[in-house]
Amino acid sequence: MNEADFRTEIEAQGYTLNERTWEAGVVNDTHTHPFSAKLLCVDGSIELTTPDGTFTCRSGDRIDVSAGVEHREVVGPQGVRLLVGRKEA
Repeated sequence: MNEADFRTEIEAQGYTLNERTWEAGVVNDTHTHPFSAKLLCVDGSIELTTPDGTFTCRSGDRIDVSAGVEHREVVGPQGVRLLVGRKEA
C-alpha cells in the first residue's frame, strides 16, 4: 500500500494519523494500548509479536492492532519509519 492511499483510508475511518520514526534495535516489550492502531511501514522494518504470531513489516506492508491486544515491537537493523493511524476504543 502507498502512503497516499493509507492516509485517505485512515482519515475516512476516523483515525488520527501520526508519523513515528525509531532507531535500529529499539525494543518495546509486551504491552497493550487503549486504542486501535493501523500501521504502514514506510521505510525500514519492524517485527510485531502478538498472540497470533510474529509478523515482520517492511516498506509498503501494513498491520492492524486492535485495542487491548498484547504485542511486542522490535525495530529492524535499518530503523523504521511508520505512519500510524490511531482510534480510541
